[in-house]
Amino acid sequence: MLTSLHIKNIVLIEQLTLDFARGLTGFTGETGAGKSILLDSLGLALGARADMNLIRRGAEQASVTAAFSIDITHNVRDVFTAHDIEFSPDIILRRVLTPDGKSKAFVNDQPVGVTVLRDIGDCVADIHGQFETYGLLNPASHIKFLDQFGSLADDAARMAMTYKKMQSAKAAWVDAIEAAKKARDDEDFLTHAVDELQKLNPRAGEEAELTSIKQGLSQREFILTSLNEIDGYVSGDKGAETYLVKTARTLQKLLDKFVDKAFYIAEKLDGSSVTYFIKDGSFGVCSRNLELEESEENTSWKLARSLDIESKLKSLSANIAIQGELIGEAIQGNRYKLKGQSVRFFNLFYIDSFKYADLEDFLSVMASLDLQTVPILDKNYSLEN
Repeated sequence: MLTSLHIKNIVLIEQLTLDFARGLTGFTGETGAGKSILLDSLGLALGARADMNLIRRGAEQASVTAAFSIDITHNVRDVFTAHDIEFSPDIILRRVLTPDGKSKAFVNDQPVGVTVLRDIGDCVADIHGQFETYGLLNPASHIKFLDQFGSLADDAARMAMTYKKMQSAKAAWVDAIEAAKKARDDEDFLTHAVDELQKLNPRAGEEAELTSIKQGLSQREFILTSLNEIDGYVSGDKGAETYLVKTARTLQKLLDKFVDKAFYIAEKLDGSSVTYFIKDGSFGVCSRNLELEESEENTSWKLARSLDIESKLKSLSANIAIQGELIGEAIQGNRYKLKGQSVRFFNLFYIDSFKYADLEDFLSVMASLDLQTVPILDKNYSLEN
């Protein structure tokens, strides 16, 4: 019998619990009082098709729980057994709906499919309405009613067990036939494999011997390929020998052009290159052929401001560039162990005439601007052929 019905967030009902006693329970009321809502709620708990319109507006989910107390010999026990659910004479059926169209079913707090919930619901309750009939008109329940009427429940159980054993034996028989077929196929393969091995006539230790020969052949091929590549690199049309000869000829032409001419040699400082220039009245700072935007943090710009380089270059009244090397703290490991940062210049370039100043002119301009130069190692150096 139905012992209680708990409804939550179904249509107009926010929360309601009904407890039932033995005997007949009746509900009366005017149209729209909610009698159909109670029946629809009970139908949900019994596995009826879910209608998401039953969810109360604004609720995150709706749920119905129906509790039944039945006799321990009730035929619903067979449904529990068929679906591997532990049977109890106190049955709790619960259904949960969510607005996204999902539906969950539980039997004694164990998750089940809606079909299982419906099978159990058909056994424990009949709902008779004006346009629907369950129970006796459901063909799926006829055989159970006949077995009950004829007191054949035990015979039906034995028959079901016998049928189950027959199906198991049939499945085992099919598996045995498949295993025999696979064994025959394996026999054919193994027979062929044995014949091939007999033709090969393998010897003890032959595999290791063949592996060693294979490795030797592969190494020989690798060595020959590598030697051919090296020969191509050295003496080929585009080999190193060709390029070395061309390079030597180019260097000789360069030496011939500048031989007997005087040069000065300056020390190459281990720092970061920088160029300051004035062109058409505009001052700029470059590093590695890139012009640098003025910045408070940039070392090249900080030195330009601290040494007043812009004003000094403008005082020359020419489009001019000076190249130097930044040295000091946080620059190339500060090889010279200086405090702070400094710049030493090694070239002066006249932009309009597109030529470098000679040593005397360079040193004179740097001295007039009070700017330091890199160490000059030799003021009169000539190339020797």
